[in-house]
Amino acid sequence: MDIKRIEKGHGTRQVVCCRGNLPSVDIVYDHYHISAMINRAVDDLRRQEHHQAENEQKQVMQGSRVLLFRNYETLGADSQDRLQSLLEVNQAPLTMYTMKDQLRSFWTLPNRKDPSSFLYTWCFDAMDSCVKQLVRIGLTLTRYRNGILNYFSHPITNAVAEVLNKRPILVR
Repeated sequence: MDIKRIEKGHGTRQVVCCRGNLPSVDIVYDHYHISAMINRAVDDLRRQEHHQAENEQKQVMQGSRVLLFRNYETLGADSQDRLQSLLEVNQAPLTMYTMKDQLRSFWTLPNRKDPSSFLYTWCFDAMDSCVKQLVRIGLTLTRYRNGILNYFSHPITNAVAEVLNKRPILVR
């Protein structure tokens, strides 16, 4: 068997195991896992901001969780207006949402050179943002840079399997 690439989430133990047993194989970090990591950070920031908000701001933030996970262009007009109101209230969620949207466009870049400079700039901006959750993601993506960029040489993903794995959890 001739294994050329392996798709992985970003679990350290699995990567160390793959590197130790298959040193010549390219490890590809799946964009599904990167997106899930960012969505967890968005939710963490939303909870933090809600906890610190005044009553007036809490009313604007109430029920905003789904809005922050969705892509702007897929929202209806009412939801877009609500999202705009939410993002006007606090700078940190605005920064996080904008950075999340920028990173979403990363996966559609045409070749490995463009994504490399994009990822470098994005990670630098994230670490410079002073938003704790973005700083942590910027450091993580910097650490997994080569595996993330390998996606452009080997565009493989297990997103469908991950969604199917999550489906029983969502039904509860």
